[in-house]
Amino acid sequence: MLEHIDERLTYSRYSIEQEAVSIKEYESVDGEPSEAMIDGLEATYLLAAYTMIPEDDSLLRSIAEDVAATTTVSPREGTFDVDQLLVSLSEASATAVSLANAGQPGWFMEFNVADLFVAGDAEWLASE
Repeated sequence: MLEHIDERLTYSRYSIEQEAVSIKEYESVDGEPSEAMIDGLEATYLLAAYTMIPEDDSLLRSIAEDVAATTTVSPREGTFDVDQLLVSLSEASATAVSLANAGQPGWFMEFNVADLFVAGDAEWLASE
């Protein structure tokens, strides 16, 4: 998603680092945020940002289709479904907007509920 930033939105890794600090302070957790935490917040933020582009979902759909085409998923998880992902993100956006308008740090964390799998039609449990 980082490669598409210049197309429709601006982004700063520093701002995500500051969000990570704010979230840790809000949750009363000591210490500096780890790179893994910052990476996770970055991914969630970008997913949120692309969801909030008002014009259309074509860029997010294109990114999701690329991921679906190049990702191997365990049948236990189900099948990666682009439409399911977009519907799920759209549903999360109302709450995220409310939190953002209230100045809540980490408002974009609402997008962690994104559901991108549908139940697969192949059984994965072995039986006798």
